[in-house]
Amino acid sequence: MISNNTSLDKKIRQAFSASSARYEGLTKFHQEIGSGILSTLKSFSAPSSVLDIGMGTGWLTEQLGRTFPQAQVIGLDFADGMIQSARRHKKGFAMVQAQAQELPFKQSCFDLITSNLAYQWVGNLAQAFKENERVLKPGGKMVVTMFGHQTFKELFFSFEEMFDGRKGCSFTRLATDKDVYQALLTAGFKDVKMRAEEKKLYFPNMMALLKWIKDIGANALDRNFYVGKDLLKRVGDYYDSRFKSVDGIYATLEVIWTEAEK
Repeated sequence: MISNNTSLDKKIRQAFSASSARYEGLTKFHQEIGSGILSTLKSFSAPSSVLDIGMGTGWLTEQLGRTFPQAQVIGLDFADGMIQSARRHKKGFAMVQAQAQELPFKQSCFDLITSNLAYQWVGNLAQAFKENERVLKPGGKMVVTMFGHQTFKELFFSFEEMFDGRKGCSFTRLATDKDVYQALLTAGFKDVKMRAEEKKLYFPNMMALLKWIKDIGANALDRNFYVGKDLLKRVGDYYDSRFKSVDGIYATLEVIWTEAEK
C-alpha cells in the first residue's frame, strides 16, 4: 500500500505491514478488481516497462509479469511487511520500497503504470499523480482503481446516528471521484476516463466487518473521538438492524476506475 509523509504515514505503514502475512487470503475482493484491470489491459499495446504502485503482496504484479512476459515489471510498496511477503512468495518481477509521492525513477521510463485499490491512502493525490506523469513515457498510460468516498458509508452513518446527538463526530473520509478527476488534471494527464461503481460485501454482523477491515490493514483513517465499548455496542446494534439482508449485514465499497494518458 502507499501513503504520504504525514502523521498518518507511520500508522498506515504499520497496519499494512502487520496484515501482510494474511493479506492475500483476505483480499479476494481486491483480486476481483485486479482481474478487471488485467481485462482492461488486453486492449493495450504490449508495454516494455510496467510499474505497479501499491503492490501489496504482489498478486497483481505477478499477473502483469505473466501477461507481459517480455516487459520489465516492477512492483512498488511502502510497507516493509508487504515487500518481505512478496519476496517470499512471488516471482517474475523486481521490487522497490518507496513512497508514491517520491518515485525513485528517472523521467519517462515506463510505458504503463497500474495500481489496484491503493491510492485511497495517498493524502496528496495531485502530487502522486504528478510523479506518475513524470516517470511515464510520452503516450504512456496509467490504469488505477481506488476506493472512493462512499466506501463504508453505512458504518459512518451508524456512528453518526448513535453519537447521542453530539457534534464533532467525524472521520477522515476518502476522496470523491471529482477529487480524483481534478487531481489527474492538475498532474497534467490527458484523455482521462473515469467511472465509479458501488459493490457490496456481506458479513455476519458489524463486528465481523470491523475485524475484516482491521485484518487487511485498512483501519487507519483518523477520527476525532474515542470509541468505547458502550458506543461500539450501540453502533453495532444499530448497524445490524438497519443494514441487513438475507445474506447478512452489508457494507458498500465504492470503486473508482481511472484510465489516463500522458
